Amino acid sequence: MNARFVAGIALLIVSATLYVYLAFMFNPAYQNIPDDAAAWIVSYAKTSGSLEDYCGAFHNACAWVLKTVYYAVNALRIQPMELALIGGMSLLLSAFLLYFLVFKDAFIAGFSTLLLSTSPVFIYWFKPSNYGFPAWVFTGLLAVALTALYLSTRRKIILIAVTAVYGLALTLYPGSWALSVVTGVAFLLALLYEKEPSLCIHGLTAWLAAYAIPVLFLGTSYLASICMLGIIWLGAPIILAGLSYKSFEKASVKFFAALFLAIFSTLLSIYLLKTGLLTGYAEIFSRRFNPVIDYGILGIFSLMGLIVFSRSEILAGRGFDRTVFPVGFLLGLVLPYVDPTSALLSLVFLAPLVGITLASLFTSSMIVENFRRRILFAALSIMILAGGVAANAVYSASVMAAKPSIYLADMDLYLGVGEKLLNESAWASALEALKTNLSSTSGGVLVVSYWDYSWWVLGYVGGEGGVKVLSTPLSDVSYKRLTSWVLLSDELTAVKILKNISETTGVSTIYLVVSTAFSIGLTGGKSNNAYLGAVIPGVSSLYGVQLPYYAAAGDLYRLPVYSSLMNKSYLEFINTGVGRTVYEVPLAWNTKGGETLLAAVIVDGLSKAGFNVYNVLYSQSKLSSTLKYFELVNVSAKPVYSVTVSYYSYEVNYAVLIYRLNVSGLSGVF
Repeated sequence: MNARFVAGIALLIVSATLYVYLAFMFNPAYQNIPDDAAAWIVSYAKTSGSLEDYCGAFHNACAWVLKTVYYAVNALRIQPMELALIGGMSLLLSAFLLYFLVFKDAFIAGFSTLLLSTSPVFIYWFKPSNYGFPAWVFTGLLAVALTALYLSTRRKIILIAVTAVYGLALTLYPGSWALSVVTGVAFLLALLYEKEPSLCIHGLTAWLAAYAIPVLFLGTSYLASICMLGIIWLGAPIILAGLSYKSFEKASVKFFAALFLAIFSTLLSIYLLKTGLLTGYAEIFSRRFNPVIDYGILGIFSLMGLIVFSRSEILAGRGFDRTVFPVGFLLGLVLPYVDPTSALLSLVFLAPLVGITLASLFTSSMIVENFRRRILFAALSIMILAGGVAANAVYSASVMAAKPSIYLADMDLYLGVGEKLLNESAWASALEALKTNLSSTSGGVLVVSYWDYSWWVLGYVGGEGGVKVLSTPLSDVSYKRLTSWVLLSDELTAVKILKNISETTGVSTIYLVVSTAFSIGLTGGKSNNAYLGAVIPGVSSLYGVQLPYYAAAGDLYRLPVYSSLMNKSYLEFINTGVGRTVYEVPLAWNTKGGETLLAAVIVDGLSKAGFNVYNVLYSQSKLSSTLKYFELVNVSAKPVYSVTVSYYSYEVNYAVLIYRLNVSGLSGVF
């Protein structure tokens, strides 16, 4: 046991310690509130009694990815936060094993794992509030490690383990499809100078065979999803390897054949994505890829790492091992736009490139002959290594300090306008009221809301009262169209639509959940006048006075989306030319717009909450609304930010309103 091995194990222990501190101890305030939309689905899956109950909330149109989440979170009898811890620790161990098997250097493996454990995207996906959604990603990494082991030992029995482990990854972690793309491209490049194509064929066949396992649990729709990209990119190198047996003797011919297969696979992948044939996966996420934030300090050193790795003699003659790491990182700059969790996989392949670069600084300092210079260079190298880890940790700390997405609902566009006041979540408060109300509601329940909100609704209320949602991001467009018709119809028409839906779904009570932003004047004392829209600074008048603009938010902001789904123009609901900016246009109602159920419940709810409601883009008079069939359940309004425009100050609030429709009481009405 040499010093580098001991140092590597010590760095692995430090990696695990820093991960636990940053993710579980640094900011424990929001650990019980799911963050990403996928975490809310995990929360719902954990509280569901069975797969049938779980899928029932989606009108039995349970997409394969929803089944994957259910199986993943219920594979172990533990809580979601414990799953996050197990997943994070398992990923660190499997990454260390992968690095050690490939590079044969425990110090590089340990330091690379340390960089991985402190990176923002790793901390984000394995923090407690994301409930361990990608917990089973480590099984996919084990498949890569086993593939590298097979190529070095040539023991075919290892391929059985590759198929089993990767099949488990595909079943329990949807993002594992990205590893097929990385592996396929790595084999494609390795075949350019591989003398034994049979090794590649056997390895790729083991990866392709793994796709049979998730089909048994998730159905054949799995193969028609985003996972088809993985199959395409595994197939390309198999074709090249098969042709290489007899057809390609010249390296140039092999190169152009590989180039053709790569171009064809790329065009086919783009075609399938552009035509919408590979849908039903990205919709379960709310996080979007941001390479500057996600990669942290690794992103800064990424170019240097690629250059140093490509010019070094490390892994010389080992085609797959040498190509898989740069390929994994470079593809990780593209794949996360399809699957946000692919940034995590990209980071796994980037960490050793940067780790080797930084570790080489320390190693080179130790061969300086002059003792004083050696000490000086060693000290500087240690400072660089420690500084890289510290900078990564600071980035990750900011990720942990951020509030969950439920606090930012619909308002993230405007948060930079004024002083943030995000101390409470209107959605969390409203969902708590809904959950309390559901406990006293008998019979089936249907919740009608904007489809992205459905993950929050199901994740928070769990299995209360056999709750179903009318639409989700994965729903057929017809369900989203129904939601749009309900919101943009008048009350009587909306009630008729909901009554027909209740007869189809067998529910007896329907809850309508809508949201909006409104602004309250603070000049001269806090007013009870609520102006619909979030105040943002506008242009200055001829006299140099800056004007307040009222930006729509929440469901009012989505009026154009709802109208387009109804195959109507949004101009049917607004007065053209009234809105001074695109953000104000949805508030510029005409008579029909002011009579929609969406407008009526917002005006009615805020009025009953004690506000005088105004929409200055619709009327200068105080608004009023009387609902005949819908009963107000709760209004939850929380301040988001304060802003000063010229001489006037405003507090911008975000409100969630819940209404109930008792369908059984309508039998004598229609």
